[in-house]
Amino acid sequence: MSGASVSPALTLPAAGTLWSRDACCKTPLRVTIHSHHLAAILPVTGAIATASSTELLRLLREAVQQAGLDAVGDLATTFEPQGVSVVLILKESHVALHVWPECNKVSVDIHVCDYHQNNLPKAENLAERLTLMLTGRRDRSGWSYLGLKG
Repeated sequence: MSGASVSPALTLPAAGTLWSRDACCKTPLRVTIHSHHLAAILPVTGAIATASSTELLRLLREAVQQAGLDAVGDLATTFEPQGVSVVLILKESHVALHVWPECNKVSVDIHVCDYHQNNLPKAENLAERLTLMLTGRRDRSGWSYLGLKG
């Protein structure tokens, strides 16, 4: 192909590198992101098993606020013949509840990322609060933790 110009190869930043938004140049900033995922399937009280999506969102918002995390959005759905899922989008990531009333169980997913601070203590605080609110007990033995960084 005569007369065709070839662009130089694009060099991508290494994983975990963020680019500054400086108008004059692109300077890579080295940032390591830590991600914390706490999950559990818990037995629920009768009131939680039959709670509406509105009630579950209120409970979840209260627990998130008390744990020091920041909710920025939400989504809820009710399934037929039964079941409810609610999700709060957090500034730090998200938290979800999926209730199976026929089993008297709830699946809880808490996911937070560290960017400017370590958010693991807040996620653990949220897990403790949700355990008490959903089960009426303080037993966190059913929780699993996955930590990632990149």
